[in-house]
Amino acid sequence: MRNKILRSEETKIEILGLNAKCHVWRKPGTTHHLANTITTVKHGGGSIKLWGCFSAAGTGRLVRIEGKMNAAMFTKPAPMFLDPSYKRFAKIVDHSPPFGVKYQENTIDSLLSATKNFGLGKELDRLSCKTCIIIGNGGILTNKSLGKKIDEFDVVVRLNGAPLKGYEKDVGSKTTIRITYPEGAFQKMDYYESQSLFVLSAFKSLDLKWMRYMISNQKLSIHGAGALTDLEKVYDRVPREELWYCMRTSGVAEKYVRVVQDMYESCKTVVRCAVVVTEEFKVEVGLHQGSALSPFLFALVMDRLTDERNTEGFWKSVAKRVPREASDMRILNPYFIQEASFKLIGLPYNNGQMGRGNVPTLGSVAITMALHNCDEVAVAGFGYNLSTPHAPLHYYEKILMSAIKESWTHNIPKERAFLVKLVKAGVIQDLSNGICGAGCS
Repeated sequence: MRNKILRSEETKIEILGLNAKCHVWRKPGTTHHLANTITTVKHGGGSIKLWGCFSAAGTGRLVRIEGKMNAAMFTKPAPMFLDPSYKRFAKIVDHSPPFGVKYQENTIDSLLSATKNFGLGKELDRLSCKTCIIIGNGGILTNKSLGKKIDEFDVVVRLNGAPLKGYEKDVGSKTTIRITYPEGAFQKMDYYESQSLFVLSAFKSLDLKWMRYMISNQKLSIHGAGALTDLEKVYDRVPREELWYCMRTSGVAEKYVRVVQDMYESCKTVVRCAVVVTEEFKVEVGLHQGSALSPFLFALVMDRLTDERNTEGFWKSVAKRVPREASDMRILNPYFIQEASFKLIGLPYNNGQMGRGNVPTLGSVAITMALHNCDEVAVAGFGYNLSTPHAPLHYYEKILMSAIKESWTHNIPKERAFLVKLVKAGVIQDLSNGICGAGCS
């Protein structure tokens, strides 16, 4: 029984020693001698308050309390999901997706008025201390038999289209929230859990419009794909990672995918005008101009997109429907994407815009969210060992580790360093030991 009990406590630590009444013997005229005085700090600041949670398993995360402890202090400064008061967070109001909500306020207001719920649910919201686990999709989960242990956590967070049926022994059967985006959501209705929150992580403005279709149960329209009608602009803006994806899903042999990747690696060009030639600069998006292979690659990408006619402007097929009531849908607070990227992992700021290597993976975003809202955080299924290219990437499919060798949006080495720090410092617990293996002990 005691193993299931969580306790919380707060403490005040005096920085300059005991700050209370003290009786001393002193001679006349020595009132202000150093030995007869107590050092204090005017207007506060001489102490700090800490609040934390502990159980039989150990201590949770310590939180510093600024100002006086009152009911408002127990409100999380960065809630998991957007609610009608989201505009009070200046950091997300000043950034566009994926790092904020700029220019998307009307769409978000409409979505929030439809969902009408903004928490985990009454039972979980009442808990003063929450244990949370983020389940990655890594192949390292195979044969780990962690299912029962995973299901013991208060909040079980799953990502994208990682299935449960048939894998319960290793990954558990409980899902509290499933965080995803349009391209990552289940497209088969029977894959969805019977009870869980569907949480959108909006990486682009179109994701929020897609969410509006899902909430209202409207049919997706191909006419929404206005971004794809200007073929000239699309030719120069094909993301490289999407090109590799289209090649692989179209049946192109991996050895030929590697050949094309080598052709596009570290490409540089110059611009020549009437009076000057610019310095060399990298070309990290789009197809090669003047290459005999480029028209074929472009046709391959376009064929792939037109085959998936419910894309509505997305680079990959998206779900036509999400079998959830509006009250069970949420929008992830984009603050966690911003904080994970720029503050915790240290990715390039790029003027607050999405760019090469500055968008964190959904796993790191979910961990950041949990660190703000949970008192004990664990992970399982994390850790990509790029030195084993023939190992399975995910526990539920045959895609190999080599498929993530190059990513336009993510910086896998920096994310791994971030996760290793969290595990070594004891901030999170890695149940599957995939982040740094024996190196964290």
